[in-house]
Amino acid sequence: MRYTRFALCLLALSFDVLAQVKKPNEVSVEVVTGSSGGSYYDIPRGLTGFDKYGTERLSPTGYYFAGTLSSDELGRVYFRNISVDRKEDGTHLGSQKIFHYETPVKVLKDADAFDLFIKGDVVNYSQKDHFIFFKADGEHTPSLDKNLQLEDHLRTNQRQTYVMPMLGLCREDEFSKGHFDFNTFVSLGMAPIGFMNYQSKVTDKQHDNISEKDFTGKGSSLAAGAELTLVGVVKYKDRYYFKVSVQQNVLAGANKDRTLASNRITRYELGYNITKKLSAGIQAENNELLLLNQNRHAIDVYNNVGIGLKYQIPYRKK
Repeated sequence: MRYTRFALCLLALSFDVLAQVKKPNEVSVEVVTGSSGGSYYDIPRGLTGFDKYGTERLSPTGYYFAGTLSSDELGRVYFRNISVDRKEDGTHLGSQKIFHYETPVKVLKDADAFDLFIKGDVVNYSQKDHFIFFKADGEHTPSLDKNLQLEDHLRTNQRQTYVMPMLGLCREDEFSKGHFDFNTFVSLGMAPIGFMNYQSKVTDKQHDNISEKDFTGKGSSLAAGAELTLVGVVKYKDRYYFKVSVQQNVLAGANKDRTLASNRITRYELGYNITKKLSAGIQAENNELLLLNQNRHAIDVYNNVGIGLKYQIPYRKK
């Protein structure tokens, strides 16, 4: 009950900024879809022999979809889903979902160097149908190379949800030179106190010597986190643009299961402004998600390549 009360108070703090929101002047909608592939490890904590950027025995390939809805006055909603199968035999390797909501940034103090801001974050990470393996020898295991289902394993679902009020510093700069326009943005936010809810359960057990209870758990606790965002944009004649962005966050629960989530998204985008409201672009991103608890170490490293459309919806008075 105390966690429920705390969560409600924290949500009120995170969304307090919305109480002052008027009607939005413009809403941006962006959708991206494409192919995904990379590395995938879900192993008991403490097991060695796996390298997230090493030789990849699982060879996950699949697709991804991402959608973003944002406004200076309503905040930002981001959703992404990745679903992958094993390239060699088509074994389904699971899916990864991320939901992220940011309240509008409220500037508390303007300064020459950095502005002081406050915002609220709600982040949900989800992994479904993930294999947990119990062998790591540095080489490809023959039975594993032939058929993933022959190896002792578990399939699990894991979810971690964080609510974080963040206080931080940010700075935005713009300048032009000839036909080129430049824009940079940097933000560092800290959440010394927040709320976390987590759940991990076994959906398929194919291991006689492992207990499901060792990989099942749920609960709530206090949490802390930090988030770093770097963005750079170059426009040419207000038509062509190249954008680079990096967002890294680390969120940890203060519970006995030592639950932790770390997510880094590095994105490159080459685009073209078709009209003042509509733009299209090619995106390439590297996405690394790490989820930890007391007994498992799950890493998803995906490289996504896709095509996106972005449209600015102006607000119209009645």
